[in-house]
Amino acid sequence: MRTLSRLLVFDMATAAIAMGDVHIAARDGRSVPPGMGLDENGESTTDLAEIIKGVLLPFGGRKGSHMAMMIELLAGPLVGETASFASKKRDSGDGGPPQGGQFILAMNPKILSGGVWQKQSEAFIKHLGQLDGVRLPAVASLPKPV
Repeated sequence: MRTLSRLLVFDMATAAIAMGDVHIAARDGRSVPPGMGLDENGESTTDLAEIIKGVLLPFGGRKGSHMAMMIELLAGPLVGETASFASKKRDSGDGGPPQGGQFILAMNPKILSGGVWQKQSEAFIKHLGQLDGVRLPAVASLPKPV
């Protein structure tokens, strides 16, 4: 098991950009690149106000959309909540996130791995961490070049 200071936590949106980042960019007068979202008519747009009224696109194209669908079903209907489109419709409009479900998966690697988790996972994480351009989960992003 990884030590408490080195837990590996995956906390991420399955969209090409998180809605919170869209709101921040809109507030700061910045734009987003094409391929981040659609307007309420399903048309591609870089207009942040239109993306907020429409929908975010998943990361990773078709395969990313499959992962997003899996997460949506786990964090919505599986836990007795609505899917995001229905949560958005019942949003109070107070500026905060719409009501929705949460799904947390916790696993005990000692039970599941047959005792090889520590050695195998640490070797894999170390290898990934040494590759150029790789950002491991829960590690702050590098500052963007100016």
